[in-house]
Amino acid sequence: MREDADVRLFVQHAAWLAPRLPNPSRIGLLQWVGRRLEPAGRARLAHMLPLHHGEQRAAERALTDVLCDELTVQRLHTELSEDIERGVDWAASYVRAQGRAPTEFVVNHRSPTPDRALLGALLALAQSWHDLLGLVDDASVGSDLPVRRSMLRRALTLHSARRIGPAVLDARGIARLRRVRPNGQRAADAIERVLGFWQRPFGDHPDDERGLAAFAAVLRADDVSNADTLLEVTTALSIARAALAASREDWPTTVPWQLLRVTDPQNKYPVISLRSGPLVVEIGKGAPRRRTASGAVERIADRLSPLIDEVLPRGERSRSTGHQPDVVLTFYRADAPHRSLLALGDAKRNMTGSGEVYLRAAVDVAATYLTSFGHAMGLAVDRSGTGQTADLLPAVTLFCRQGTGRPADSAIALLRKGGAQVPILMAFDLEQHFGADAEPPVSESLAAWIGALGRQAHAMLPRAHGRGT
Repeated sequence: MREDADVRLFVQHAAWLAPRLPNPSRIGLLQWVGRRLEPAGRARLAHMLPLHHGEQRAAERALTDVLCDELTVQRLHTELSEDIERGVDWAASYVRAQGRAPTEFVVNHRSPTPDRALLGALLALAQSWHDLLGLVDDASVGSDLPVRRSMLRRALTLHSARRIGPAVLDARGIARLRRVRPNGQRAADAIERVLGFWQRPFGDHPDDERGLAAFAAVLRADDVSNADTLLEVTTALSIARAALAASREDWPTTVPWQLLRVTDPQNKYPVISLRSGPLVVEIGKGAPRRRTASGAVERIADRLSPLIDEVLPRGERSRSTGHQPDVVLTFYRADAPHRSLLALGDAKRNMTGSGEVYLRAAVDVAATYLTSFGHAMGLAVDRSGTGQTADLLPAVTLFCRQGTGRPADSAIALLRKGGAQVPILMAFDLEQHFGADAEPPVSESLAAWIGALGRQAHAMLPRAHGRGT
């Protein structure tokens, strides 16, 4: 496999994801990717985007100014009047009088009402820019960023009570914006200058693929703080795409996986949700969470954190914040989301030498996850007393760049057979198991993996009395 395989796989998956996003434009894709990054990766993303260009700043100012104007259109409405006045619709009045001389008259009036279509497009653009600026660590980009975000947030707040749905600012919207007084012409000119970059649908220009490849190469940089970022994103997309392309033997129920959504604004990180029959799986990252019977979402306690806090100094620095797995799979029935089952994963780009040293360290991370969250995963010693088991097997999976021990054919056969032979810990690597050399790049190994987890969850959830509540 060529050295740039992880970059190539990321670009292919991003191209697959883009049209499935609520906002399929370049800004929508960058927002999705950016939300999965930690601060160092977000700073890298920011430096590759024209967020600090003078025209971008001017467009933000013009947008916030025009959102403070009265964005209205003249709407026609009718009423009945006993007096003949300006605006009488004589034809309608005679029709209403059934051919006799009318004694009441249909009068047409025009009155200003909010232009909800234009407002929806401008607010969606303001929200997108606000969120994109929010991906960036303030300290890494300059002092004006908090002010710009605050300016956009104030403009959004002015219209929050109206509950206006989002729309795309197209050419017709720009034309309507030009007619808004006093700031519409200036706003239309400023916004139009930058929309060519942000709102072009991804894949319509050859620079899109080159730009994503450059971005992926930056994320792949071998510095310690950011070594696994690219593989994290690629893993989540590989899992979802493999599930959707799975053959019948890897379906968790009698129907295939279907894509519900690729993001969830209520979560810190984007969540990909799939469904097969009554079974739903959410593919996310970060601290595992679960729904309560009341519908609230709560963080699952990390049982290792109190032990860490016990030995950390009680100084001004923050203490243990809990572990944040790179991959969190949450399974539940659509009719009972408060009963859920967990499987966790971690991405490790073990590129040094054969990768074995880093892979051994990754096994320690998997053990840490079991210690931290095993109480929510049914962790127990198996009946023979020789090992551990959990509700779903494998309970933790490592996603690596190279060098895992089990070949793809062996892993697929084991997962499809199921049962107690499936170990509590498995590992897949990009070279053997991610389908990077296939066209399209979908993975039979990952399809068998999520199918096996899904079949276990589907069988167990109806009997999971109280678990996850």
